[in-house]
Amino acid sequence: RDPERFWAFYRRRLDMADRYEPNPGHTFLAHLASFSKLSAVVTQNIEGLHQASGVDAALVHEEHGSVRELECLSCGERFPWARLDELTVGTLPVCPCGEVLKPAVVLFEEMLPELAVERSIEAIGGCDLLLLIGSSLVVYPAAGLPGYRPAEAGLAVINNEPTSWGSDADVWLSGDIAEQCGGLSAGLGFAKA
Repeated sequence: RDPERFWAFYRRRLDMADRYEPNPGHTFLAHLASFSKLSAVVTQNIEGLHQASGVDAALVHEEHGSVRELECLSCGERFPWARLDELTVGTLPVCPCGEVLKPAVVLFEEMLPELAVERSIEAIGGCDLLLLIGSSLVVYPAAGLPGYRPAEAGLAVINNEPTSWGSDADVWLSGDIAEQCGGLSAGLGFAKA
């Protein structure tokens, strides 16, 4: 309702995303992908670190959108975040159609992107092993996604806190995600610990 106020608040937070780099959890998944052992990454993260680590963007299903893009709620056009300054008129990013742009992320009270949810359900429904890494899975509808895995599919949890799916886990690695995934990468010969 108040684009000026929204962008004054949100732009500082989006600029912070550039300060972060992939950690060993992200690179563990990139290593799996490089050996064709990863069919999809379903993530609630919005900063693009999976892609930055080397995971093919086509494998990444971003349930909450991405800060790497801007979107127009009127015409549906999307633009790379890198074009923010070019698209800014006064203090607001504006679509060529004339409407104010927003970050391509799910904001409070917005629905999840239908296509991302459909692709996530399909990917999870076809897995033989589901890795739950770094999420307590308490926010729905994402918290319910592991329920789409086939009954015969294994479940491994790597997390530093309890998760709603922990009791179903075949394997549980508790502790710091970066340390656990770095150790797995080293143990599998992907990288030095």
